[in-house]
Amino acid sequence: YMKDHSESDFLVLEKERMNAFDEYKQIILCTGVYGDKIHTNLSEWLRKIDRSMFCNDVKFRVFLTWFGRGTSDRNAFNEAKEILLSKGLYCDDNYGSCYGGMAFIRRGHPNKGDLDYAINWMENR
Repeated sequence: YMKDHSESDFLVLEKERMNAFDEYKQIILCTGVYGDKIHTNLSEWLRKIDRSMFCNDVKFRVFLTWFGRGTSDRNAFNEAKEILLSKGLYCDDNYGSCYGGMAFIRRGHPNKGDLDYAINWMENR
């Protein structure tokens, strides 16, 4: 849905494939929140990246799906931001989020409204 309604490039990151991303000035990392943390695959990828893979003025942003409880979204965002900062990379503090559902918790999310919100957040910064 998002790929069809946006002019942005969408890439699935692969741990073993470390491409150069020097053509991008903005990179949005999207992940679910799992026990106050970002997904393990994203965390591992972030720990492997090198500053030289990106253009000098690259700006990272984070978008999360979560159950909407407590501060788990803020904790996951802080994890991603700390890793990026340790690599000398900038991360915007204004992260985006929407509900993500599983089993009976937030069932039906993300829905079309959530996806439209995400596209608007992504493209209007």
